[in-house]
Amino acid sequence: MPTAFYFLSLILAWGVCLGLESIADEPQLTQAAAAHWAFTEVSRPAGVDSTEQVSVQIDQLINRRLAEVGLVANQPATDAAIFRRVHLDLKGLPPAFDKFQAYAIDPADDKYERLVDQLLQSPAYGEKMALAWLDLVRYADTHGLHLDNHRDIWMYRDYVIQSFNQNKPWNQFITEQLAGDLLDTAEPAARLDQQIATGLLRLNLTTNEAGSVYEEVAARNMIDRTNAFGTIFLGLTLQCAACHDHKTDPLTQRDYYSLAAFFNNLNASAMDNSESAPWPSIAVPTPSQQLSLVQWERKIDELTTEWSAPNKAIDDAQVAWEQSLLNESSEPSGESKFSDLTVVGPFETETIEYAYEKDYASIGCPYDANQTFRFRDRNYGWTALSSPADVQSIPLPSLENRQSVAVVHQRVMVAKPQTVTFLVASSDGLQCYLGGEKRYDQRQQQPGLAKLAIDFPVGTSDVYFKVISHRGPSSFDVAVRSRRAINESMLTVIRKSRESRSPAEVSRLRQYYRAVWCEHPELVAIGDERRGYVRQRDDLLALLPKSLVYRERTEVRSQPILRGGRYDDTGEPMSPSVPAFLLSAERKVGDRVELANWLTSQQHPLTARVAVNRFWQQFFGVGIVETSEDLGASGAEPCNQELLDYLAGQFFAGGWDVKRLVKAILMSQAYRRDAKSTLESIHLDPTNRMLARGPRVRLDAESIRDQALSLAGLIDLRAGGPSSKPPQPAGLWESVGHSKSNTVNYIPDLGKNALRRSIYTYWKRTSPPPLMLLFDAPSRESCAARRVQTHTPSQALAMLNEPQMQQAAIAIAKLTLNHHDIAEQDPLKQMFCRVLLRDPSPTQYAELLLLLSDLRTMYAADRDAAIDLVGLSPDAVNLAAWTVVAMTLLNLDEALCK
Repeated sequence: MPTAFYFLSLILAWGVCLGLESIADEPQLTQAAAAHWAFTEVSRPAGVDSTEQVSVQIDQLINRRLAEVGLVANQPATDAAIFRRVHLDLKGLPPAFDKFQAYAIDPADDKYERLVDQLLQSPAYGEKMALAWLDLVRYADTHGLHLDNHRDIWMYRDYVIQSFNQNKPWNQFITEQLAGDLLDTAEPAARLDQQIATGLLRLNLTTNEAGSVYEEVAARNMIDRTNAFGTIFLGLTLQCAACHDHKTDPLTQRDYYSLAAFFNNLNASAMDNSESAPWPSIAVPTPSQQLSLVQWERKIDELTTEWSAPNKAIDDAQVAWEQSLLNESSEPSGESKFSDLTVVGPFETETIEYAYEKDYASIGCPYDANQTFRFRDRNYGWTALSSPADVQSIPLPSLENRQSVAVVHQRVMVAKPQTVTFLVASSDGLQCYLGGEKRYDQRQQQPGLAKLAIDFPVGTSDVYFKVISHRGPSSFDVAVRSRRAINESMLTVIRKSRESRSPAEVSRLRQYYRAVWCEHPELVAIGDERRGYVRQRDDLLALLPKSLVYRERTEVRSQPILRGGRYDDTGEPMSPSVPAFLLSAERKVGDRVELANWLTSQQHPLTARVAVNRFWQQFFGVGIVETSEDLGASGAEPCNQELLDYLAGQFFAGGWDVKRLVKAILMSQAYRRDAKSTLESIHLDPTNRMLARGPRVRLDAESIRDQALSLAGLIDLRAGGPSSKPPQPAGLWESVGHSKSNTVNYIPDLGKNALRRSIYTYWKRTSPPPLMLLFDAPSRESCAARRVQTHTPSQALAMLNEPQMQQAAIAIAKLTLNHHDIAEQDPLKQMFCRVLLRDPSPTQYAELLLLLSDLRTMYAADRDAAIDLVGLSPDAVNLAAWTVVAMTLLNLDEALCK
């Protein structure tokens, strides 16, 4: 009996590991989970309440809960405390003391409301609000795996900031990010924004590591996007259902892969070669750059037309060429002979670098038409390639959205040594070999046909063209400047009298002659000028800022169930759909636009609740549901479900107006309460879930840095653009960086760019900004719906030793010492007020005065230490002492909390 029980336990454990169906009573579990509070429809409000009414209702619902647990609400916070709190919450920046002084003496009853309205219109509002969203969507400036190379997607960050500043309705914000590429918008600027918004779906970690299995990487990317969708928009742990039916929420594995089908049709390679802007991406020129591009395109079109148009001098040269061909004997002595083209491939390549360096097929060896090549458990053989009738692109076998190599062979036989000119081009990269010797190396597409002159010895030689496709499809252009290489149908046209040729034959012969044979100076000049404009256009396009976007494949890719989450164990193919327990009978969801519409419909129970809960979390430090990443059955219960549902209903009924919701929260008495605690309140509600006290929360990492730079008058408030690189300890990137990575070396910015707001700090996933990480910012390798705060000695050490913290303290000390009315105002009180907006208490003042005196004595005895801190200065001793006082104030708990 014990042995049987032991084996039964093993079988059950193995079944769970493999993602097999649970032996538990699934119908009962599903029924109970479906009745979970978060899956019930949000009640439709009778009407849209005013902002004031919403604030009043917030307080009524909170006060009712306080009465139930026997708590008494705190009194309102002081003007200084609330003035500082609301600035840090809405701007992420501290207020100026003179602005507070004006606010403090304003007798108007509506001064606080006017302050909130003013802050909601500040450009800094969008920067502060965007921080939580960037954590949630795992925004970063690098790929995240293997090389962790740079990735161009900062325009998406700017889109998020601008959306908050524009107060874009939340349903529109969601729709643009999920389906902006599918929206039918005529206005160019709006259309561009909508495409940039789809960068949300490109923020997953990617790799191009050699040895990776493409299908596994593709499946991992799809699963990442699906899991992110669940966390961001549904507030659910969808990832559990990637391997088996969810154990606590009514989500089946079929539901999971039906949802995943929405995110498995990206027209891109799963392995993107670690490029900065892998396809699909868009370039965004400035107006002047756009004008240049338009002018160049027009000139290119004009020259293309001129190149093909009748031209007496060039046409006369063509007549002479035709006559020379007709005068030649049918078997001229020493004429070369060319075999038909054959091709083998496509061979998938681990990286583009490998594709250019490795030999494929029989490059370097004698050609054997019957030879096969074993590659990744498949045999590849030579097949005939349709030779071009004139000069045209020949399609080659390639792998859809994947990098690959095809090898084209041609045998050349000559009776005497001679030079043969090939004219070649490809859709991406191209190398040419004579036998095993490389004769041509093109790493990217070039305008026009490249002329390749090859010296052939007497006898038979094998020419191999290695065509490297960066993402498919692949094409190859080839022509040979040789009488024997001219297609027979073309020779037939040449033998006709010019009067008997049809217009199509005239055009065809002209194009062939000019592309392959003509070296007339006028045509060469036209071609060179056109290539010059093409290069100017391409060089500018290469320099333009780009942003990753989402594009659908023309043919829908099937999304099968992955048994146990394994990429190589596929089951039933699933069509795009949403979880059955959340789908109303009358609604159909088939594409990403409909998916977004489903999310933002009145019947959807989660979207408004999830959004409202996270906005609440931003201002109170914790959501009404503490587990803001999981509103499912395994998450925390809401501390006030009635409040959450009321706000969710108002958010929807009010047109998804974010600023309206934010203002209502900030106008509430609950938000404006004093944060002081009593022994009784701590005993009854230690974590302040009932909100008898105002929010007392440590600032986020970005606000800690921005506060110091702002108080010092150093911060650069320029909005948008590429990310900046402030100072950080040497060697951090090198310690985790691959030698071939373009982010292996960290080069900090100089001047103002190093002092930009922290939201613009460059984010490398394998080595995030150390100060941000130290103060609990996530790595952004996965979605983070909340930051769990820690309190460590390292944080205090960083505040005292981090270079920009010291730089800010020095600047604050100089501002204090150089203040214009320093003779009339106590400089110590002035510095204290600058940081905390209030006068120090007598005890605090006495302690700081004693500290200042001790520091002056210490630095007077060790002037070198003062110089090490503040640099050479006639007043180094005094400046160093005041600098340490400023550091002390910046390190106060009151300064680090709102």
